[in-house]
Amino acid sequence: MKRKEFIVLVMLPLWLFSCNQDNDLLENNFAELANYDVIAGKVTSESDDLGDENVIGVLKFTYKGETYVSDCVFGDGFQIKDESIRSIFDKLNNIPNVAIEIKPDFSVEFYDSKEELDYAYELRRQYPLTRAEFAPDGSYIRNFELRLWEHAKGRKKGGKYTHFYSNGIQGNQSPAPAGFNEAYMTRIGFNNNISSCQMWGEVHMTNSMGCQSGQYKSVRVTFYDGDFTGKTLTFDDVTVKKTYSERDYFSSFGFNDLTSSFTISYY
Repeated sequence: MKRKEFIVLVMLPLWLFSCNQDNDLLENNFAELANYDVIAGKVTSESDDLGDENVIGVLKFTYKGETYVSDCVFGDGFQIKDESIRSIFDKLNNIPNVAIEIKPDFSVEFYDSKEELDYAYELRRQYPLTRAEFAPDGSYIRNFELRLWEHAKGRKKGGKYTHFYSNGIQGNQSPAPAGFNEAYMTRIGFNNNISSCQMWGEVHMTNSMGCQSGQYKSVRVTFYDGDFTGKTLTFDDVTVKKTYSERDYFSSFGFNDLTSSFTISYY
């Protein structure tokens, strides 16, 4: 299948913040920096014949220490096979202000709020289950890219996209964390208009053991259904050990065309 890609460089102001924690991203005193550039474009497919987009697999999700597993159809026809597990999944998805975390191993964890998710993460960070989880080598995320698509599986189906990428001006550190509010998303035409995404990380290695100040091993992207409020979908996907990720169907998590703001943070 051939594609034609049209790219327009858009010089858009991005709100960036010099801080270490997600909560600090949402403070009112924002500093406008130039760590990220943005490209907007469109990919046009010459053929609509993409074959069967549904894949049979296993869905595993956890809530308050209880784990549920079921065979599942992933794709446009997302369906959890076990009816009782499907009912639990749907109920959790409808919790007001639910926080959904997607981990690198594709497992899902539900929390009652973003604050509860952040607290659980901090406990995991301070008391890792394995020494390898936070191995003290000198690798860190030097640059990060995020491409947002208006269509599910946009990387294959094409359509409009907006591509955010760090430009490296931060030097030998990870990029500054960033937050993109509802007004900004409306200006670029992506408020309530995101169905899939791709993420890339570039890893650098220092000569010392462990990361230096401002160097982080993982990237977290959080999508909000309000202006940094409400229901959230968090991808803890890109690390020094996993430098590419694609999430083709936000609809699988009840988040299709729901995003009004998002943040990028490093840890």
